[in-house]
This record gives sequence, C-alpha cells and structure tokens, in this order.
Amino acid sequence: MFVRDVADVAIGHAVRHGAAVLNGEREVVSGVVMMLRGANALEVVKHVKKRVADLHQDRILPEGIRLVPFYDRSELVEAALKTVGKSLVEGIVFVVIVLFLFLENVRSALIVVATLVVAPLGTFIVMNQVDYRPTSCHWAVWRLRLACWSMVLW
Repeated sequence: MFVRDVADVAIGHAVRHGAAVLNGEREVVSGVVMMLRGANALEVVKHVKKRVADLHQDRILPEGIRLVPFYDRSELVEAALKTVGKSLVEGIVFVVIVLFLFLENVRSALIVVATLVVAPLGTFIVMNQVDYRPTSCHWAVWRLRLACWSMVLW
C-alpha cells in the first residue's frame, strides 16, 4: 500500500513558525525583554515602560507602528508582595487568637507576635543590605513558611 492510494500528495508551502497572533484576530510582531538574573523586575519594567513611552513621544517608530505590551511582570510581583503581606497579617492574627484562647496570657501572645514581625523584618533588611532581590518563588516560600508557623503554634 502506498500513500498515494489513500491520500492526495502534493508539494505545498512550508509550515510557519514563530507567528504571533493578537487576540486570535491578526498577526503581530512580538519581542521579548530579557531581564538579567537577580535584577529587580519592578525596576526593569519601569525602565522598559519609560523607554517605550519615549519611543512613542519622539515618533521614532514609523507611522502606524506601536509597541504594546501584552504581559506585564510588575503586576505579578505586586500581587505576590500583597499576598505575602496579607498572609503575614493573617498569620499573626490567627496565632494571637489561638494563643490567647488556649494560654489566656497576653504576654505569651505578644512574644510570639514580636517574633513573627521581627524575623521577616530582619530578613528583609539583610536582603536589602546585600542587594538580594527575591523572586516570585521566594515569596511563595515565605507564604508557606508563615502557614507552617501558624500550624506549629496551633
């Protein structure tokens, strides 16, 4: 049995690779901004946005051509920071309530709260001093760590 027995064989055009389609409507050209390892994502995005605005303002691009971002990493970073802060507050409130209910001792609850506040604060200060920039994965680990602290104290 041959392929020609079951199908039409013809030489056609090559399959396109790397085509980018915007909202499933039209083809566009896409580009990627690469960030150096350890760089501050918020700073990089801020500088890229400023440069794109400068390109549009100075009319460097040909008429009808615009640079339009479709993925903004700063939103992810800001959401991660907000989640870590929320988890920290929730963990502290939860631990205080549990300790106060079971120990009925405000002093013990305040000691644990001080630990829950000072430990991350100290860590962030040291990270800032050594110019260490955490990734989204680091923020997820912090949230997991807070949850574990809450469970251990429970």
